[in-house]
Amino acid sequence: MTQGEIEKAKLHANYWNGLAITTMAIGVLPLFLETGSQHPNPDLAEVIIQAFGRLAFAVPLSLLFHAVAIRSVRGI
Repeated sequence: MTQGEIEKAKLHANYWNGLAITTMAIGVLPLFLETGSQHPNPDLAEVIIQAFGRLAFAVPLSLLFHAVAIRSVRGI
């Protein structure tokens, strides 16, 4: 690989890793922001169910994006 191709692959990997981190943040951060604002004393079971619901969406999608990033730099 030429130096230009290596730099392009690294840039591609950084893009996908950034997308993965953003996806995880979108899935997790609202839990901390919404929990206290909806109810002064939220039900623990409700909070846990919301957390698993968001994580069930965010984690697999984030892992998929990380896998794409790893694949893009695999040949270097």
